[in-house]
Parts: sequence; C-alpha cells; structure tokens
Amino acid sequence: MRIVVIGGAGRVASLVVPPLSREHDVLVADRRRAEWWTGEHTQIDILDHQSLPALFEGAEALVYMAMGPLEDWGSTDWARQHFDVNVTGLYLATQAAGQAGVRRIVHTSSGSVFSDWTHRDPGARPDAGDPYGLSKACGEVVAQAAANQFSIPVVALRLFLPTPDDDYVVMADPRSGIATAGSDVAAAYLAALSTDLAPGFYTPHISGNRDGTISIGSARELLGWEPRIP
Repeated sequence: MRIVVIGGAGRVASLVVPPLSREHDVLVADRRRAEWWTGEHTQIDILDHQSLPALFEGAEALVYMAMGPLEDWGSTDWARQHFDVNVTGLYLATQAAGQAGVRRIVHTSSGSVFSDWTHRDPGARPDAGDPYGLSKACGEVVAQAAANQFSIPVVALRLFLPTPDDDYVVMADPRSGIATAGSDVAAAYLAALSTDLAPGFYTPHISGNRDGTISIGSARELLGWEPRIP
C-alpha cells in the first residue's frame, strides 16, 4: 500500500514509520528529514495547501502525525501553532487526500481530548479545555467530517504516552500505568491501515493499560489490537 505520512519525522513517528515501511510503500512528508529515516521524503509546510495534492498521486492512505511544538509550552504562540497543526493542517491534508481518492485515513489523536484521561469510554464526548487537548478534540471533528464527506474509514487513534520499548519496560513514574510501548503503538497503526472497516469514524484508545484505567476494548474489537509489551 502506498502511504503518505504527514509529520513523519517526529518523535512518535520514529516509533511508527520504520515498522510501517517494512510492510508498505511510505512517503514521509515533513518540514525536515529525520536522521533515522533513509526512505522517500518530501519537504512540506502543512499550511501550504497548494503543495498538498501532489503528495497523494497514487496514494491509498494518509497517516497524519504532524505535531505542534514542545517549546514554550503553554504560551499563546504555542497554542496557536497547535491549532494550526491539529485543526487547520489536518483539514487541508484530509481534503487533499479525499479529493485525490485516498481510501483510508489514520489520524494521530490523543487521550488528551479528555480532561481526565482515566476510565473513559471511547464513545464518551471529549471535554478537554486546555489548548493542546482542545485542539486535538477539534481535530477529531475535522477527521469525522472527512469520513462523512468522502465515505471512507477514518481511524483516530487516541494515543496514551507513546514510549520507546526500552524506556517503557523500566518506566516507573505515575504515568507508567497508561503509557504505551512503541512497538504496540506501531502495531495499532498497522492494524488501523489493514483491518477491513466500513466507512465511518472510529476512536479506539491505544494504551498499555498496566493499571486497568483505560478502556481499550474498542481497539481489541475493532482492530484486533491489544498491548503485547507487559
């Protein structure tokens, strides 16, 4: 499958893109080239809508992994950039992909769409009020609109603290109960791309769930996914 990964040079992408590339034909589209990526790459600005249609020539799927900055966390400019990436950029990308005939979109969402991450059912309505969580929740609205507009499956993976496997195994801080090992995160993306799904919008929770507080039943039922790294 020909897959365009927008934001494919980021931290979470470093956990996901290499395993994707072993099974699929991957084009990474990002403002920079990651040192760990030796495959096909094109430099883009996600807000430059005129550059997007060419990305999807011959593509079958879009994986959206673009992320806002970590620097100046909480500042006004930081918040604006997250809305640019998580809402406007996602809208432009899904429009270009849908109009090009892409038949599946996997969107990188987050457990942060909820003000309280724990004990949340995937069908619960997002209620985050902080800029990051709210921008992710607004992004899910955009993703759902794309599913409806183009009559395709759109899977918004709500990730919970993706962590490299080695770090995950020894993780001991309070967040370790909901974090997810990188190889398990990658497996979720692979499943979201390959599972036979009817057109619609899906929001499975992807968590290692060591403490049993995250509802991951929909990931198991929808994608056949469950965490493998204890």
